[in-house]
Amino acid sequence: MIILGKTKTLFFPNTDKTERLAIDVVATLTDNVLIPLHEEFLQQVLPNNGKVFVPSYFTVPEEHQYKLWELEESHEYSPSVPTSRKYFLKREVLDVSLYEVITLQANFETEKRAIETKLRNPISYKEKPLPHVVFTSKDGYVIGPVKLKHIFDEAYTLVEDNYVEVYKMDVEQITIQNRKFAITDITEGNFVGFIDVADDERAVRDSLKILKEQYDFGDLSRKVIARLSEIYTDKSGEIGERLIRAQQIIQSKTFSEEAENFFRSQLLDLPYVQQVIAEQTDEALEKLLIEFKEKYSKLLNEIEKVEQELEEKNQELIQTEEVLEQKHTLLHSVEESFSAKLTQLEKEFADAYVEYFLRQGINIQKPITQNQYSQQITEISPACVKVVAKNQHLATLKETHEIFHTNRKLLHIRDRYETLHKTVLGAILFRNPLIIAGPQSFELAQFIGHTYSANKFFSVVPEVNKFSFATLEHIAPCTEDKLSSVHLHNLHYTQGEFALKSYVELMKWSDRATQLLILTFDNVQDAINCIHPLGCTPLLYAEDYLNYMILPSKFKKLHFSQIDLTEVEELELTDCSTFNTEFEAWFEGKFGYQFEQSFALDNWLSIIASDLDGSNNKELEHVYKLFEHYISRLKRDEES
Repeated sequence: MIILGKTKTLFFPNTDKTERLAIDVVATLTDNVLIPLHEEFLQQVLPNNGKVFVPSYFTVPEEHQYKLWELEESHEYSPSVPTSRKYFLKREVLDVSLYEVITLQANFETEKRAIETKLRNPISYKEKPLPHVVFTSKDGYVIGPVKLKHIFDEAYTLVEDNYVEVYKMDVEQITIQNRKFAITDITEGNFVGFIDVADDERAVRDSLKILKEQYDFGDLSRKVIARLSEIYTDKSGEIGERLIRAQQIIQSKTFSEEAENFFRSQLLDLPYVQQVIAEQTDEALEKLLIEFKEKYSKLLNEIEKVEQELEEKNQELIQTEEVLEQKHTLLHSVEESFSAKLTQLEKEFADAYVEYFLRQGINIQKPITQNQYSQQITEISPACVKVVAKNQHLATLKETHEIFHTNRKLLHIRDRYETLHKTVLGAILFRNPLIIAGPQSFELAQFIGHTYSANKFFSVVPEVNKFSFATLEHIAPCTEDKLSSVHLHNLHYTQGEFALKSYVELMKWSDRATQLLILTFDNVQDAINCIHPLGCTPLLYAEDYLNYMILPSKFKKLHFSQIDLTEVEELELTDCSTFNTEFEAWFEGKFGYQFEQSFALDNWLSIIASDLDGSNNKELEHVYKLFEHYISRLKRDEES
């Protein structure tokens, strides 16, 4: 069943969907004819209550309007239930033409001009009309279909602003609430012509376009009316009627000065008119230019003189800028030379400084008495040194590892992938410093010293002007089977920063050197700058290993341990080629370039990544962070 119904909104507060669509049925469609459905027959046509069930998936439109709908019988209909509805809304019908009919109280054949005038002006309508509207005359003509657009209040106007079709046909229509509707097929066989609904501006504009086609760049003046009369006699149908209308408009308005100026303005884009205007403009400009030069010759001469002076100043400025650029380049070259020379002097000074002081304790040319050792030890104030000297038995690697985990859990230290434990072993094995940077790096170093070297662990906060590496070998002399460790905090505040590289190199080959040197820094950048000469050395970030701030009282509960140095020195380097391959591929994919992997980095990875396969990106990122300062420096060195 197809019905004509008007949409409306039902409100259901305090529900998930507060607004629902409803349909007021006003007519049915039978054999393409609308049949009004009065209220007393609603329950007969739409049992049980004269209403249609609307499923919730239908949305409420912004504006309510009459539309055609298709209904379908409900399988859940129950005649015994008063609220049960026999039909439910299936869809909106769009393939049947529904028109709103507006009746014109005029005869098309005798009052065509009056109908045209009415359609050009606003049309009063209390409700918003349907999208498609037709006008009917008293003598059986249909004008349209057309669309109406809202102007203001109850005023509407035609969207079409040119010609509208006219048909001679009968339309069966029904009236519902003072509005008329019709279902009809408008065919070409009923077509009789057009009606002109263009406003005056559109009519005149189109007529002028025809005039341009008729004239060979002639002059339009007061002969327009006569010329229009000649043209429209050769034109038939609607065009001829429009020309007649244009003539009438011109006759009624053109003879005034305003109308004449209007038509002249329409002719400004004719080629002939444009040519005349261009010629007269050029002549006027040339005349004005001559008069201007004669009247202001003195001023023009002064302007020319100022322009010449300005050009000379600009040339001087350009030359000055070139000289400044040359001076700047020279200054930059001098600064680079000075910087290079300063670096060279610092290196020479550091080498000489280290050689001088190390001679006093390491490369001895003559015996040094015990008193001389004591004097050298006192160069570091006791207030700056903390000594841990327990009497623990030598622990195996396995025992040390167990104590490491016990102490780590006590202090809430995390060791992801065991890089902390492995880095300590690598530092002992390669005799490289153990570098830790960041807040609480000092506490992390204390944890390492107590765990691996409780029998001989020395913590030094070096004095700025008095610290010397030469005293360390006397503070912590080593034996073959015992690990001695020295913890230096913020070395970069002392002159020892310049001697660090030389001391580390000598430490590797001297029997009296410290086996484990732990360097801690409060600031990460200070650490990177200080260890730059050391090359490939891991940099541990304290923040990566600490969950909480370490309280000093916690250290009283630590388990002390002294690792067996001989077991560490007997460690074998494992093959890490699989991890290296994955690491290089991950690095190139992340940063877009390759770096040349050194033997030193290979050795470190064989310790740190001994049980990693590189299949986890987090593993690769964690290992990369340890050597980021070294790898990024390789990139800068290649670019320079």
